[in-house]
Amino acid sequence: MRPAVRLRPLSTLLLGFALPVLCAAQGWDGASLAKGWARQDVTGAYIFRDGNLLRTWTRDGSQSGALDISKVEGTPEFWVVDSWDKAWIVSGNTLTAVDKTGKVTRKEALPGQVADLAWDTDTFYLSYRTDTYYVEKRTFKTGDLVWASGSKPKKGDPPAPRLYRIAVTNLGQVVLSMGSDLNFTLLNVATGKPAGQTYLALANAPAPALQALSPDRQAVLWWETGGQILLALPASQLAPAIKGTLTGLVLGKVDLSKGTLELLPTGLEEGAQLVGALDAEVSFTKPGGGIVALQLR
Repeated sequence: MRPAVRLRPLSTLLLGFALPVLCAAQGWDGASLAKGWARQDVTGAYIFRDGNLLRTWTRDGSQSGALDISKVEGTPEFWVVDSWDKAWIVSGNTLTAVDKTGKVTRKEALPGQVADLAWDTDTFYLSYRTDTYYVEKRTFKTGDLVWASGSKPKKGDPPAPRLYRIAVTNLGQVVLSMGSDLNFTLLNVATGKPAGQTYLALANAPAPALQALSPDRQAVLWWETGGQILLALPASQLAPAIKGTLTGLVLGKVDLSKGTLELLPTGLEEGAQLVGALDAEVSFTKPGGGIVALQLR
């Protein structure tokens, strides 16, 4: 018998609203201004888009900087800056590389619109807005394709909702959400071949599908400290059997070794976005701007 999902009350989450403010000379305070999509790296730094700039920011003020991306066409949706200070930016169905001077060094048409971006030390991964999953692994050195997995979209296919969100674990896996299913497909990080699928339980029974996607799945992250998958779930997407008294944005914790799912209330609006997981802290951007940090026990 699978263990049941545990629902913990809000009192077990310590809300950390008192965030450090950067000095005035730095001119941009992510604690109050950061909004939208981002991912926190192992140094604790986030990279947020602020108009035509990508801003690097840490809560303790140890890292800051700005990269001009005004030469990137379209609206940037996802981005990562590699160890050579080159930004890889996805806008629509275009991948653009920009060096630290703002010069475009590569521009490539992608096979479709992108649903999510994840990365590790040397490579980055793109999941596409397709009806059945399609994931690419590319190198930071050149942007060239290493492998592709799934069904490549055909030219002219309309983009699907963002059904397949991804994260990269330290266990040699790419974790891929499965549309309205609360389980995950696992891909081998070296080859892209399927490496298994989760079978998560809720109340000693298989976890039911989400009730709605309205219209997209939200972020999936790998929480290295806890060795778990974290996922953001608007309460409005949950089936009544799961939802209970949960409202707003819900944080899910998946322990792959145990096959367990835990749902935690965050106290945040559904429009908040999960952007980081470092040590015992998980962070979100608020719809109107600013960062909220939750301490997980």
